[in-house]
Amino acid sequence: ESWKIIVRAPPVEGQANARVCAFLAKEVLGLSKKSVRVKSGELSRNKVLEIDAELSWVEGRLLAFGGQDAG
Repeated sequence: ESWKIIVRAPPVEGQANARVCAFLAKEVLGLSKKSVRVKSGELSRNKVLEIDAELSWVEGRLLAFGGQDAG
């Protein structure tokens, strides 16, 4: 499954990637920043993230968060 995240950070020196990982870890999943990282696609618009948690738990948190406005 894929999720679309809009990032305002510039794609310079990994800033956008770092913000996406930090946002997902802290705001959505309640994990440490180190728990979410880019596995592949660092320089691409499409990324694969690695998350240190059970898949079913992560899916549940993402679905629960999906209806909220992050703006």
